[in-house]
Amino acid sequence: RVPALNRKFSACRFADRCEHVFAVCRNAEPALKPLIANHQARCYLADHPGMRKAEIDILSASRAQPETRTVLEVQDLQVTFTLKSGGLFGRHRIRAVDGISFRIQAGETLALVGESGCGKTTAAKAILGLNPIAEGQVRLNGETVSGLSNRQFKPHRRIAQIVFQDPYSSLNPRLRVGEILTEGMTALGIGKSKTLAELLEQVGLDATAADRYPHEFSGGQRQRIAIARALAVEPKLLICDEPTSALDVSVQAQILNLLADLQREHGLAILFITHNLGAVGYLAHRVAVMKEGKIVEEGDTGQILTRPQQDYTKTLLAAAL
Repeated sequence: RVPALNRKFSACRFADRCEHVFAVCRNAEPALKPLIANHQARCYLADHPGMRKAEIDILSASRAQPETRTVLEVQDLQVTFTLKSGGLFGRHRIRAVDGISFRIQAGETLALVGESGCGKTTAAKAILGLNPIAEGQVRLNGETVSGLSNRQFKPHRRIAQIVFQDPYSSLNPRLRVGEILTEGMTALGIGKSKTLAELLEQVGLDATAADRYPHEFSGGQRQRIAIARALAVEPKLLICDEPTSALDVSVQAQILNLLADLQREHGLAILFITHNLGAVGYLAHRVAVMKEGKIVEEGDTGQILTRPQQDYTKTLLAAAL
């Protein structure tokens, strides 16, 4: 949790939120020490020989191997839309999603990446029953949910929840945070398994936030509220649609750390839709690259980011440098 800015800082400003804190960190401020060209660190571990290994161990722990239980399975998914093509009766159909297949295990993050308009969000909405499926199947926790009506799909909404790109527009400005967190439970007829204070605590917010309105929070705090709302119904799958793109870089890191912590704690399966390949390298176990409605390459994160096979993937990586 980021400390309040009205407090007086002393010693290391990160001491209260660092898992490697020592007694000296709370007594004296560390000096700036050179690392590599144009990089310095204000940390007592900066010149410690085990620092780099510790950093690698931390990242490896954050991407621990998931369970073998499949939470989401998508097979040959197609989503089509009918558009006017000129004239009085002119119509033509386009395939926004053209036969994609993938699966996500409990405790695993699959990053779905690609340029704007390639069908990533359309596919996510189809998985949640918000876009009609033309062909293919979607299974949540082993149960087929494709082709269900809104009423039939309702019991499955507890399994899969979504966090949207813009945290402000996704929260009702007329409701207090406490009401926002409970509206999903009320709609699905689910009893409270956690108090509002516990829900807010797990996303790094104070219990007093429950009595405030969304406009009283920063963008990063609003996204934490949106995540807490999704977690209130205890889902197995969390779909994150560009959850950090509207946030400052430093706040993006906080949200990514939060998602990684929540995944380890709850065993969440995460479908992470993003353009940010840096976030992919930190959070995702596997990557699926999407182009014009199709998945053109899929594999482990390390392999996709360092040894891509498709020219389109190489172009995306080059654009991110």
